[in-house]
Amino acid sequence: MKYKNPRNLACLSQVVLTAVCVTVMSPITSALAEYKLTNHPSQPLLLADNENNDTQAAVAVLPESVKNAIWQDILERTNIETSALRIVKAERVTWPNSCLGLKGNEICSAALVPGWQVVVASQSQMWVYRTDSDGMLAKLDEQSTQIVNATMAKVQSATRLSSSRTVMQRQTVTVQQRSTYRRSAVGAARIERTTQMSGADGMVAIGKKPGFTLAILQPSGGISEVITRISVKAKRGQGYLKERFLGDYKYKIKHKAKFIKGLKAGDRIVVRLYDLQNRFIGYSEFECLSGNTIVNLILPANAAEYKVIRTVYGLDTNLDGRIDSGATTYDYFTQVNGQRVTFLSSSVLREIKFSQFQVQGLPAVAASSVYPTSFTKGEFSLIDRSISINSTDLAPALQASPGSLVSITEINDDDSSTYDVGQLMMNYREVGVARDIRVKFSDVYDNHWAKDFIAELAALQIIEGFPDGSFRPDEQLTRAQFAAMIAQSGL
Repeated sequence: MKYKNPRNLACLSQVVLTAVCVTVMSPITSALAEYKLTNHPSQPLLLADNENNDTQAAVAVLPESVKNAIWQDILERTNIETSALRIVKAERVTWPNSCLGLKGNEICSAALVPGWQVVVASQSQMWVYRTDSDGMLAKLDEQSTQIVNATMAKVQSATRLSSSRTVMQRQTVTVQQRSTYRRSAVGAARIERTTQMSGADGMVAIGKKPGFTLAILQPSGGISEVITRISVKAKRGQGYLKERFLGDYKYKIKHKAKFIKGLKAGDRIVVRLYDLQNRFIGYSEFECLSGNTIVNLILPANAAEYKVIRTVYGLDTNLDGRIDSGATTYDYFTQVNGQRVTFLSSSVLREIKFSQFQVQGLPAVAASSVYPTSFTKGEFSLIDRSISINSTDLAPALQASPGSLVSITEINDDDSSTYDVGQLMMNYREVGVARDIRVKFSDVYDNHWAKDFIAELAALQIIEGFPDGSFRPDEQLTRAQFAAMIAQSGL
């Protein structure tokens, strides 16, 4: 990959990743870089003081004379006081000449100059500086500074737009729910990351954000536990990213678990079900809604032979385990035949033995299936289509038998299990993305400071690297390549 001002990639990568996450999967950023806004809570792009040990160590040994030279230059340029500034990145660099590698009208000697590259941020702006070792020479890298601030502005604009859309969507949902209610009233790896949430305010906040609570039910039959394999097809633009593995979970029948963060409305969640002998017994997909989605997958009595699953789900913003009053209840069946699955239309429901799928507390099986619109129309519709469930380009973790490549996580008996989807994506990244997506590159070593940023951008299908398996992180990035990355991120 080609980068302009390669030593500024630390900040630039974090900015690009933040831009990606604003519209694609923002919680990944917190899992990757642990952003924390200790001094300025409103800043979306400032790094945490504990971002990583290398950054901490570099900032700690940055000479006071270098800091003072930078503070003074910013004060003269902007009148911003030192108390409103913080150093978010500092790196030792050997510059190629006395001009610190910057182009200008002055005459430069060819002598190498040991020094620093320093990234400074205020509440609304960032600066990239090049200095010598003691701050006697400090120059603003104007080109890198412009790129970073332009990206910052784009991210902040996208954030405001996203927030505005979210508010409008919630208002629309509220109006629709009230309207519906009134009409009815008049007659009608190997890693488990569990986050325990407590307090009414915290639970309400989770309920109003996209996520899902998944329960596995069997009204009659002898199954006590199932292996539930979960993956996501993230919504991007008018289509979806390739399926990404989120883990294998051992569920006891009638129990449930929550999956929060890292998701947005429109994402498709894929669930594959296995018995404890790793026999494949069912498949379903559902669409993430604007708030917490309560999802019930209902097994027949003889699930190993009669591979039909009933999927019932809807909004559950108050997290009481029931679909909200007035909210749409989606209700449909899927049937597995060999390595293919069919989302059944209403015309074939008469062949289903409804009595096996009746669950107390859930609506009776309707005569007509209710699918989300995206399942019935357009290029990515599913209804009445026979779909392969085990294609060759799936992630290694999705092709392997449960427990063989990734450890199976047991769901708690008290229904308290809560998983951070963004963190799961990070944990399973090397085995959880499609086979044709490369997240490891031959020239990006384990100790490379941008390794995680590059890998996650590749997993999000923003960048690809080169055909020979390299990434070439020290080459220059052209404006066209940078624009392509922003466009691919969905901004």
